[in-house]
Amino acid sequence: MKKYILSHDFGTSSDKIVLFSLDGNIIKSHSETYPTYVDFPGCSEQDPEDWWKAFCHGNEIILEGIDPGEIACCAIDGTDPDLICLNEKDEVLHRCLMWNDTRGKEEAAAWNEKAEVKELPKLSYNSHIARILWMMKHNPEVIERSTHIFSTNHSYLIYRLSKESVCDSDSAVDSGMYVKAIKDWDPLILKEIKLDRSLFPRVVGPTEIVGYIQKGVSEECHLIEGIPLIGCYPDASAAAVGTGAYLLHHAILSCGTSAGIMYTAEEESFGFKAGAFSVSVGSSYNWVLETLLGKRDHALAEEMLKESPAGAHGVIFLPYLSGERSPFIDPDAKGTWCGLNKAVTKADLLRSAVEGIMMNLSLFLKEIREKGYPVEEMSITGGFSKSDAICQIIADVMDVKLYTLKDTDLSAAIGSAVLGGVALGIYEDISVVKQFLKTDKVFTPNKENAEYYASRLSLFRKIHEQLTPLYPEL
Repeated sequence: MKKYILSHDFGTSSDKIVLFSLDGNIIKSHSETYPTYVDFPGCSEQDPEDWWKAFCHGNEIILEGIDPGEIACCAIDGTDPDLICLNEKDEVLHRCLMWNDTRGKEEAAAWNEKAEVKELPKLSYNSHIARILWMMKHNPEVIERSTHIFSTNHSYLIYRLSKESVCDSDSAVDSGMYVKAIKDWDPLILKEIKLDRSLFPRVVGPTEIVGYIQKGVSEECHLIEGIPLIGCYPDASAAAVGTGAYLLHHAILSCGTSAGIMYTAEEESFGFKAGAFSVSVGSSYNWVLETLLGKRDHALAEEMLKESPAGAHGVIFLPYLSGERSPFIDPDAKGTWCGLNKAVTKADLLRSAVEGIMMNLSLFLKEIREKGYPVEEMSITGGFSKSDAICQIIADVMDVKLYTLKDTDLSAAIGSAVLGGVALGIYEDISVVKQFLKTDKVFTPNKENAEYYASRLSLFRKIHEQLTPLYPEL
């Protein structure tokens, strides 16, 4: 008898493993971390073998005392767009170029110069194809020896578990080389880069059974042969499912290493009418903590944030420590503190960092509201939701009533479990997520602070615009 859904959420820094009962209750949860290699500016790499070790060890921990034969399916989400290349022996040819690796910017720029003439789509600097172009230029033997090219870490893991080469539909779109009209990889792009279609996985829906765990790996990963695998979504989209962002007129602020605002304005099964994701969020905040405090001391940061008033005594922080992809595309953008003087304290610098990150994200909200969708309430998921001080700043900067959710750090794993349950017919559709959503705290905006931040938003944007031509020289 099947009793459980096993969910793996492979984020940028860790694999969150959650075992759910079929009625949506969390039985156990566990997290396995793995390193990111930043060998030089613009580089962000991970070793796929670290993901595999996390998957196997995580299963061993979470399934202690559990019969793996009672697992209905294993649902996996992950990061995108990445670049993982395998040879004919299924060996990894190069450490994975992660979604926040910016080395493809020159290749993307060169491509875009000829795109219109050749009737090719333009590329973002952090697209999957930009990373392929970078690899072809700097390590051509990697692409030449490749028999499989994946754009997500969960595609790699599914392949290792089942030998099925698949990519979920959202990740395919994010890759920059997928054509929705034909539901396949862009033949014009493949022709231009001289790569065969067979190198790339078949594209699947988020609620499809994409393969089954094979006998050869089942013992190593502490599961049994034949468990169905669900390819789900990239982690951000899985989190959107897990927090109810696909529910009509429901706004979600997802805050992790990257972050964004998601809002469904019309009845659609899968797809947003508004929303986008910034790269300059959790990673920028962690850098500020480590630089100011010497470590990620969240308890101390919580107290310091309360010591500085709204506006941080005039200091404004631009959070672009890894460039930016949205609300504007600029891989050369740099982090900046403006308005420093001798009276500024560490508490002011810390608060200005949170305010700057949130003002950057509030540009998304401004666009949504300008489209005629009033957003007065919002739920938050991710690491920032654990800080009362940060949540109050968010409520003030965005002028929304902000709700934190229980188990917010597991939202992507919840979303993947929901998708897995739909794939197996356990749940009728993703609206079942309402059973999973439990409000924890509510933060009401301080109207005086909200008005102040609204007046500062144009200055925030103006500072960025003035610095934009200078970024490449810095």
